Amino acid sequence: MKKILILLSSIFVSFNVFCLETQTDTLFGGFADFSGASGKTTYNKMDSDYVTRAYECDYASKFKAGGGLLGFDIFFNDFPLGIYARAGFLGVSEVERTVRNTTKNIENTEFTFNSFYSLGAVYEFDINNYLSLCGAPSFSMLWISSEYAKYAGLASRATIDSLWGIGIAGDVYAKFRYKYFTATAGVQGAFYPLAFIESADSEVQYSQVFDNTSGYSIRPYIAIGFTFKEHTGSTISPSN
Repeated sequence: MKKILILLSSIFVSFNVFCLETQTDTLFGGFADFSGASGKTTYNKMDSDYVTRAYECDYASKFKAGGGLLGFDIFFNDFPLGIYARAGFLGVSEVERTVRNTTKNIENTEFTFNSFYSLGAVYEFDINNYLSLCGAPSFSMLWISSEYAKYAGLASRATIDSLWGIGIAGDVYAKFRYKYFTATAGVQGAFYPLAFIESADSEVQYSQVFDNTSGYSIRPYIAIGFTFKEHTGSTISPSN
């Protein structure tokens, strides 16, 4: 009798291992993006004794952007902890740059390919049958750039400000789900301790080498999409 119980228990466990229900929320949306970078650089200045010396100064840039996102929330067997993935493409309108104690708003006149990617985990807390609150920590990567070019004889000018960052992000959002329809609204914030800055301006002279760099982004968004469910356990049956 003991052997029969062990055998039945093993069969039951095996069937539960292979019984997998997957729920995937596929989201399409839009967002506003407020990203920034900071660091320290140097510039050369001739003093009153006619000796040129290097001085340290702070650098900061704030990008104004927006774009579209694609996202996935994947859950297994109604477990509230799942996989979180987001990707987005950004268009930059302008950058506010501060260097050598001077702040300038510079229009983005060139096409630049900007994007962010986030991959992590999400916990979904159900408030009722339709509404839930989600929190998602993730690893994140951002590339954002703004360029300006104007060529008009002596008034010609060219600039670039860009940030490539790797760091961590947190996303808090509400999710509404009705049958196969899904809608979300939330805010993602990211901090990039590993940041690479590129900046140059033909009108303002400073070094293109930056130290103590970091970046951030704040991204409010809304998205709609669909929920897909797949049950793989139904394809498994005992052999004859």
